Amino acid sequence: MSYVTGLVFDYIGHMFSWAVVSRSRSILSVIELESWACRRTEVNLETGDRESGQPIAWPDARLRQFMNQHLSSIDDSGGLNRDILRTAFGCFPSGVTAACGLIRGEPVGMVASSFTSVSLDPPMASICIAHTSTTWPVLKMANRIGLSVLAHDHHEVARALAAKGANRFESVAWEASERGAVFVHGAPLWLECLIDREIRAGDHDIVLLGIESVHPKPDIAPMVFHRSSFRRLAV
Repeated sequence: MSYVTGLVFDYIGHMFSWAVVSRSRSILSVIELESWACRRTEVNLETGDRESGQPIAWPDARLRQFMNQHLSSIDDSGGLNRDILRTAFGCFPSGVTAACGLIRGEPVGMVASSFTSVSLDPPMASICIAHTSTTWPVLKMANRIGLSVLAHDHHEVARALAAKGANRFESVAWEASERGAVFVHGAPLWLECLIDREIRAGDHDIVLLGIESVHPKPDIAPMVFHRSSFRRLAV
């Protein structure tokens, strides 16, 4: 039985190429799709070209250069390391949210790009928090969590709320609700939330949030996080 061990994207020139890396027993398969063409290369990991150091007939020189940089990220057990996963996950564009609340009368907040709508009935959303976060153990004690979907011009806000060892709200315009949720001014959406539960998932926790109130401003364009950079939507 074969299974996919990697999904790698690259944008080369004016053409969009992607490759699926899969493994079945000792055979590593690389399938490249570009426009309407589909070409496949198989490498025998026990006796084939890669182990013996012989040259491999890659189907495309541009793909060869890109894949040579990342093929070593797939280990012999079929696992994936952090670098290749960050590259792969970075191909998916997402919005950027600020999760903030009042702690002893002072705002505490952080940036989360893993916001997801979960349920309409009951209204729920989620964010993912790394176990290494030092902000979340404090923020989770807030009476309410305010989620602000950041706007296209919130680059400095995002950097400020992601900074370490600094007063994150010094240059951020914000306001708090009566129940202690903190919101960023100029955001296209505010959600006032109550933590429902946390689910451990690998090196992160999935935080399920019950939504108590919404304040949308759909005319404000959102920020987009893609390939480790903050971007704007192109209309």
